[in-house]
Amino acid sequence: MFSIKPETLFKLEQRCWQLAGMWRAAAKRRLWLPQPVAQPGSAEHYLCVFAIVRNESPYIGEWIEFHRMMGVSHFFIYDNGSNDGTAEQLSPYVKEGLVTVVNWADFLKGWEGVAGSKGRSQKLAMLHCIANFGHLAEWMAFIDADEFLFPTSAGSLTEVLHDYEDLDSLSVYWHMFGTSGHARKPPGLVTENYTQRLRKPKASCKHLSRVKTIVRPSAVRGVHNSHVFILRHGYPESWTEQREKIGHADHRLAARSTDVLRINHYYSKSLAEYRERRSVPLLGQRSDFRGDDQLLRHIESDTVGDISIQRFVPALRSRLSAESADGNVVQMIGPKRAGRDE
Repeated sequence: MFSIKPETLFKLEQRCWQLAGMWRAAAKRRLWLPQPVAQPGSAEHYLCVFAIVRNESPYIGEWIEFHRMMGVSHFFIYDNGSNDGTAEQLSPYVKEGLVTVVNWADFLKGWEGVAGSKGRSQKLAMLHCIANFGHLAEWMAFIDADEFLFPTSAGSLTEVLHDYEDLDSLSVYWHMFGTSGHARKPPGLVTENYTQRLRKPKASCKHLSRVKTIVRPSAVRGVHNSHVFILRHGYPESWTEQREKIGHADHRLAARSTDVLRINHYYSKSLAEYRERRSVPLLGQRSDFRGDDQLLRHIESDTVGDISIQRFVPALRSRLSAESADGNVVQMIGPKRAGRDE
């Protein structure tokens, strides 16, 4: 079967923009590093995580503790203007040295024109993280606070990554979860409450089948978008768990595989939370491209039960908070010291 390499498609796209007289604008959407940030094998941490967040106070503890169980040893969290107590939730982790917080909204003050309204703020934050902290990490995962990255059968992410050390970038496909019938925020954990996901992504909507990437910062030369990086060859490229190169066409259904790794993307959580979140624009982020709840309708049009992540829940619960009689999480126990981790 005839196929075109991802780098060939990228170069063809460049040429088309040039012929249309619009290459300058297209090129500006990508952000570049002038030089590598680190040498391979010199990192302090094997696996770190980057996330840009806003008002994640109810969930950030579960998200951190879950990924800590997966083998993440440090988090770089870019706070994009939280005012709900997220900073207070992160404070014990910062004191322990597990989390580095960058007050991104404050950092961008006066730079709104550069950040723009087309999603550039997130790409700027990703590039800032690579440039300033990339030398600390052998691998760095770029995910959001509503995304839980985990191995399908292995015990941790680090266990899996050892099998891909010949690659510069490993991309992991989403499973998209909707409301699971919750009109309002239910008590308990996200990983327990949301169990219904889209059965099969539709080719007509690329936002249902995208990847997030675990990358070697030493190989990064730029940020193509929030899903894929520009690596040492000068074009966006990455590989799936099946070692298939996907490049910037990360949403292709033909390459999709979640047999080794997956991301549970809790896209909406409850309907009330989803609507509230959509009503508040983020600094430097584009206006909502999903429009008229179309993506959520797609997710909820054909769902299947999926509790694969719940094999980690008992250990996760033991790391989290005391509970009230009705099951509500009422308080987070501070992060455990290294000698007490499970």
